Amino acid sequence: MPAKLYSRELGPVNDPLVKILFLDGNYFEGAMTPQEKIAQRRWLAAELKRPTKAKWIWMASHYPLFSHAKPDRDRERRRLREEWKGALGDPRVSLCFAGHDHTLQHLRAEGYTQDFIVSGGGGASRHDVAEAGDDFSMKTRGFNHIHVTEEKLTVRFINPEGRLLYAFERDRKGAMKVLS
Repeated sequence: MPAKLYSRELGPVNDPLVKILFLDGNYFEGAMTPQEKIAQRRWLAAELKRPTKAKWIWMASHYPLFSHAKPDRDRERRRLREEWKGALGDPRVSLCFAGHDHTLQHLRAEGYTQDFIVSGGGGASRHDVAEAGDDFSMKTRGFNHIHVTEEKLTVRFINPEGRLLYAFERDRKGAMKVLS
């Protein structure tokens, strides 16, 4: 990684399709200094104010903001959501990617416009998952394939054998539809 915090625009230089904000989610005690946390909040706010022609804005961090993995670590996740509430309140941010939990998950959380993706299915061990309700959550290895156009994106969850496990699409206004 080129830095602790950075962004990338993907697609043609003059007309990018996606802007990804890469963040440091190490908010557990002692991992980041208070000054680093303040600097990250400021960087994130400034990055969202920076003009972009990108049609989509995504966030990525090692640690998930929501997860059905066991054991439940929602205390840490709540702290992280509080730190990034400015970005999570921005309707232009459509996807939030994470790993850490060795599972594959797609979550939608009440009060948030983003879709939350956990793609940690490459880990040596896998975490158990709680009942997912309307969300997708699976204790398995695998990966994501994402197809993006100016108007919609399709996210597929695929196992190591190449079999489709789950897929959804989302438009830029936030309407989401499960495909399989």
